Amino acid sequence: MLVMTVVRKDKGITQTGLSNLTGIAEPQISALENQHILPSVGWQRRIADALGWDREPAALFDEVSV
Repeated sequence: MLVMTVVRKDKGITQTGLSNLTGIAEPQISALENQHILPSVGWQRRIADALGWDREPAALFDEVSV
């Protein structure tokens, strides 16, 4: 699972909600979380801003065990 997914769920944000906050289509949010596509630097920043992530945006796409 990606850090992004853990943070999103911890904040109670759905994939649809994250899509609305970032302007990134929900299928792309799902594809990112399932590691089917890689995020551009711009997407990383938009997602980090939407999640209130104050660390390096790329760190959201690291894998974490939960």
